[in-house]
Amino acid sequence: MQTVLPQEKSSFVGTLGAILKVLEVSAQTLWDANRGRLTPEVVDARARHMGEHILGLSRAQITVEGLDRLDPDQAYLYMSNHESLMDIPLIFATAPRAPRMVAKAELFKVPIWGPALKVAGFIPVDRKNRSQALASLKEGGAQMTEGTNVWIAPEGTRSRDGSLLPFKKGGFMLALQTGAKIVPVGIVGARDIIRPKSFKAYLDQKVTVRYGDPIDAASYGLERRNELMADVRNEIERLRRP
Repeated sequence: MQTVLPQEKSSFVGTLGAILKVLEVSAQTLWDANRGRLTPEVVDARARHMGEHILGLSRAQITVEGLDRLDPDQAYLYMSNHESLMDIPLIFATAPRAPRMVAKAELFKVPIWGPALKVAGFIPVDRKNRSQALASLKEGGAQMTEGTNVWIAPEGTRSRDGSLLPFKKGGFMLALQTGAKIVPVGIVGARDIIRPKSFKAYLDQKVTVRYGDPIDAASYGLERRNELMADVRNEIERLRRP
């Protein structure tokens, strides 16, 4: 599927502002962690604030659907399509409680930002090291049992052409091992803000974030893992339709 992107006004100023906000929040997080003041509630609020701030810089017109399907006191494993760098602030800003994301290990090596991700409970995954990846997913499972929400892109990377890429198995194993409920999420229009292979922000775009009904992984069991993956994929595919 090839998506035609609109030719709208763009800005590097918004992108620079987003980078500065990430650095500001990262520094605050490290400061609090060093003084023993960093709590899950602080991380939740700070992630939401950062997401809202970045979306404000892009002047995106955001519609959120399906929040009535979710229990704000329940810990979920969110899974969404992934087409843009804007997917992360969209999830942070719209989910009932900002989740921790499962992210590639390279991000945790970035100065200031990487250490802040670590102390905030974000989960690094080394795609080239299977044993480390399994250990990281186990860590994510421990966080979920303690009530923390987790977000993962089951495609494993951003789609460059708008099509839904093949799903990785790791997130589904996490759900099955913890008995988590998976919330499929369809994000429509994020790639119109920041496009593939670009950091330039296109302003005033319309974006829709659709939350689907939670899918109980425990009702499938390990022997039906492929069926679980197919059901989640079909639901994300449905939710991401314009």
